[in-house]
Amino acid sequence: MITALYKFSKLLQNDPDLQIYFSTSENPFDGREELGKIIVGEVENKQFKGFHLEDFNPSSVPKYLYRKPAGANGTNIVPTLFINKQNPEKTWRKISKSLLNLKPRIVQESEIEKISTEFSKLEFNSDFSYLITFKLDGKFMGEFESYTRLFSNEAYIKYFKKKNKNSKKENKTCALTGKISTVFGFVDTLGFTVDADSFMRNGFNASDAYKMFPISESAIPILEAGRGILLNQVAANFFGQYKYAIIPNFIFLEDQELGEMVASTFLNKAAFNADSKVKGVAAFINDSESLLDEIVNSDQLKRSDIQYSILFFEQQQAQFKIHLEISDVLPSRISKILESKTIAEEKYKWLTYYKTKDGTIITHNITLFRLREYFLTSDKVLQPSYFKLLSSIFTGQKFNDLKLLSLILNTWKLNYKKYFHDEEKSVCFICETSFS
Repeated sequence: MITALYKFSKLLQNDPDLQIYFSTSENPFDGREELGKIIVGEVENKQFKGFHLEDFNPSSVPKYLYRKPAGANGTNIVPTLFINKQNPEKTWRKISKSLLNLKPRIVQESEIEKISTEFSKLEFNSDFSYLITFKLDGKFMGEFESYTRLFSNEAYIKYFKKKNKNSKKENKTCALTGKISTVFGFVDTLGFTVDADSFMRNGFNASDAYKMFPISESAIPILEAGRGILLNQVAANFFGQYKYAIIPNFIFLEDQELGEMVASTFLNKAAFNADSKVKGVAAFINDSESLLDEIVNSDQLKRSDIQYSILFFEQQQAQFKIHLEISDVLPSRISKILESKTIAEEKYKWLTYYKTKDGTIITHNITLFRLREYFLTSDKVLQPSYFKLLSSIFTGQKFNDLKLLSLILNTWKLNYKKYFHDEEKSVCFICETSFS
């Protein structure tokens, strides 16, 4: 999946609309840009002139030089920080630390007390979120090469240095680019980690992590961009906290220009799919999913040199909890799945629709979303066997039919006892379950 994500992201790196993802800077208001405000400190000839308020501009993310600090008390190497509205004083301590530690300094040390006084006068609207940064002689810090280079170097330290352990080696082959370079061992784009004690076995030394999956510095911004694109434009809601994402994996890419066009086409369809709330008969993952059908009906996306990776996950703060990762799914396999779905729906059509009391005809189609009902625990958590079934569907591996039948019959029994007195709900329930 990491390799597929890297290839996909690299094909998109020249898209002008996606440059925000390829910046070392992070978007501080990701997903809520309309609520973002920027408090800008004006500095002229190292003299502080005051603060003013600006609306957040997504295209200026590379200029702000924001990156979430490590740890609760950590600070940014440059004085660009998310403001804690409940405790502005805590934010100020981080700002002053950045101002004092930054080399070269942007203001004289005597000016810091003046900045503190003006910062304490700021008021924050509870409806908005705020980022503080500085302009030097009319330019954001990200417009100066020296600060940008300093910021980038600091941003990548976490990929080779953690808990006093270093995993970095020169003259090694990068697993993604195939080129000889300095490689890092703690690149955790999709939650991969080897530096936590609970993951170490048989005397494993975390400093040797670069031997497992060596990633070069040049590959990191492309991977990070891929992660941002996956989360913000490709991933779609499955149900509850569960999400899914489909990523193309270009196996034999010889024509770079064609690859860029195909990647862009896929991204546009994936982004539309992620935002769609319209239910359709072609849906298979959930009731509004259309991406699999788009793949098998597009000459560009069903090419023999493209395979697909499918991910089911939960995002817990900055980390991924991956429930299922399926790689190398051929377009022909997707086509076979959708054909089987259509045949089954036609065969059991007489059982999968009903008329409500007001005369409305309701039809239930086969989707993985509806199938989940048989695998939910009492606290609405999916059983591991559900993801084994999904893997079986997309890979063609055999699944224990008796296990599935047992789950269906048990669900029927429990729901019949619950709804036997309600004719419409009882019929609806039978319709929802019989097609499987």
